[in-house]
Amino acid sequence: MVIGKPTPDLLTKVADMVAVGKLQPAIGKTVSLSDAIPALTALEQHGTPKGKLVITWN
Repeated sequence: MVIGKPTPDLLTKVADMVAVGKLQPAIGKTVSLSDAIPALTALEQHGTPKGKLVITWN
């Protein structure tokens, strides 16, 4: 576990690194809010994913 205190300055730097391709977030799956419960259930049943589950607000 990593504990940190994100500041607006630090988050801006991270976003800039993502924008230019120096940092790639590990996103395993993206689902809408209406599909969040089935996706979380599948995640619990299948164990560790290859990336984070991103839930979008549509």
